Amino acid sequence: LTPDGPLHTTTTSATLPVLRGRETAFLKILHPSGDESAAAAALQFWNGRGAVKLLEGDIRALLMERADNQLNLRHM
Repeated sequence: LTPDGPLHTTTTSATLPVLRGRETAFLKILHPSGDESAAAAALQFWNGRGAVKLLEGDIRALLMERADNQLNLRHM
């Protein structure tokens, strides 16, 4: 993964736009004290239908597809 923008932090996580090869993605690192430990399982269940598509993930980190000007949010 190659960083592709600024790091953003919230009370529950830190997100970083990244490149995985030529694919754009978002890396989300979950804080241990956060309440998002089930996020990977939920995103895996939805598999991009009505939610962002999970590329890889576990209880501590999520690698998710990233919307850009080439991707219509309506199709995500």
